[in-house]
Formats: sequence, C-alpha cells, structure tokens
Amino acid sequence: MRNYLMIGILFAWVWLPTAAAESLRVTINLTSSTDTLQRDFAYTLLDAALRHSAATNDVIKVERFPVRMTQSRLLRALRENTIDVAVMASAYRHENGLFAIDFPIRKGLLGWRILLTRQEHVAALNKVRTANQLRQFSTGFGSDWVERPLMERYFAAVESAADYKSLYQMLANGRFDVLSRSVMEVGAERQEFPNLGIVDASQIIVHYPLADWFYVNAGNPELAQRIKKGLLGLYANGEYERLFEQFYRQRLQRLRLADRHVIELSDPSLNLDAKQTTQPWWFSLSQQ
Repeated sequence: MRNYLMIGILFAWVWLPTAAAESLRVTINLTSSTDTLQRDFAYTLLDAALRHSAATNDVIKVERFPVRMTQSRLLRALRENTIDVAVMASAYRHENGLFAIDFPIRKGLLGWRILLTRQEHVAALNKVRTANQLRQFSTGFGSDWVERPLMERYFAAVESAADYKSLYQMLANGRFDVLSRSVMEVGAERQEFPNLGIVDASQIIVHYPLADWFYVNAGNPELAQRIKKGLLGLYANGEYERLFEQFYRQRLQRLRLADRHVIELSDPSLNLDAKQTTQPWWFSLSQQ
C-alpha cells in the first residue's frame, strides 16, 4: 500500500527434500522504505513463524532478495506466482487470486496515523476534535495506496504521488497541508528528512482499522496454513510479543500516544469484522 505498506516483502519458497528432513528456502525482497526496522521485523517474524511450524529436523533458510515493487506490481507478481508471499494491508483481503493470512503482523499499527504538517498549520490541527473538522485541510497520499478513498472522504482535497519520499517534499513545498503516516513509519522517516520544516501535530492522532498481513497466492493454501500456524504459536508462547516489544516499544513510547486525542475515521471498504479487531493481538492505547 505504500513504502511500508507495500511493505513488499516477497518470498520465493523451494522445497529441497533430503533423506531425513525437508529444507525450505525463502527469499525476501527489500522494501521501498529505507527504515531497516520495518524491513527486519517482517523478515524476523516470518522466519520465526516458519521455524515454529516446521518439523523438528526441517532446515529453514530465509534470504533477502533486493527487488523493490510498487503496490500494483506487487499485486500482479503475487497473482502470477512470480512471488509467493507479500506483506500488504488488510484491505486487500477481498482481492481475487490472493489468500490473506488474517493475523495483524504489527498489531494494526498501520491504522494509527500521525499527522505531519508545516508550522503554520500546527495550532489549527491540534484543535481538531472530530473527523469532520479535518475537511478544512488538504492532504497528500500515494496514488495506489488502498486508503485513498478514505482520505478523499475526510479531507478537502487529496494530492497524489508515487511514493512517500515525494509526499514529504510536496508537503514541505506547500502542495497540501497534512500528511498522515503510521506510527511505525513516522520516526525513521522524519530522520530521513530532517531539514524540511515538517512537524508533528502532537496533540492528536488519527485511527482507522487497518493492519498489514501476510498474503500468498490463492493456490498456496498449505503455505498460508503453515504461516498462520506459526504466527499463532509464537503469540501463544510469548515470542511474538517479545519481538514486537524489541522492535517497536521505544518507537511508540517516543510518540506519547496516550497523551493524544484520538480521531476515528471509518470506511466500509476498510473495516474488518469486529471479532477480528478485538482479538488480543491488536494494538490499543491502553497498552501504553
């Protein structure tokens, strides 16, 4: 769905039978983001899930393959079996030809959004208390990111760009007023662009139910089941929580999320079943 959203983590899996065990080789691509934490978490989690669901003597080998794709190319590659696994937003769960593994690999952090702006808009943004009040601002968004209709619903105008780097430059140049980035992305990205005069509206946060999931081709249900089994096992034994804390706890604490006013956005095309979003592996501010 985007740099991180399109965290195009791709996998090519090959089974290499041996006399005593099976070997699974998994190749992962680089993401469009320069944030190594984002890239490494999905890599580490997939590796751990595959190892957890493997037989005792199986050999698991996870390798990175430096291929970057836009969201549209990522979807096409998955459908055509050019790749076997991708990380994409949960809103793609109804796409034909895909099998969604319905476990929010980052606890739904994708839907918790920090609003970035220029200094002249900070005071007005921090006074916003309802979703309707966002309509006084324009925003920028990726041209093929899945939440674009949501942005068009709540903001006065939406400017398009191919990637997040272009959006930061456009915001700095006054092309629009507000740029929303997820809490898992914003810290590293602001370090990437330290001299653009972009600031955080630090008293508010926008939320909508959206997560990133692992996806496989619809013709690979066995691979999907193996990944899902491993993820649930990691959650049950505490390893998932340990990994999440290791990668994201400090980043979330620096944003002081519990001190912010939450603005809820809704769109039927994004909403997940209530049963899904109330599962314990979804992030909530009470965890802060």
